[in-house]
Amino acid sequence: MDNQKEGSLRLLTSGEIRLAKSIFGDSIHYHKVWIHHGSYLPYQKTMQFFPWN
Repeated sequence: MDNQKEGSLRLLTSGEIRLAKSIFGDSIHYHKVWIHHGSYLPYQKTMQFFPWN
């Protein structure tokens, strides 16, 4: 899945659905969930570090 283009969308894989169902059960409509490949905020770096103090 590392070959996805920035900004692309995809549905959950069957493995992701199995994992989510083990936690959330049937409370989510998994066929309606989309995964966005990219930053949430503009200019967001891929790795960020935050000091504890």
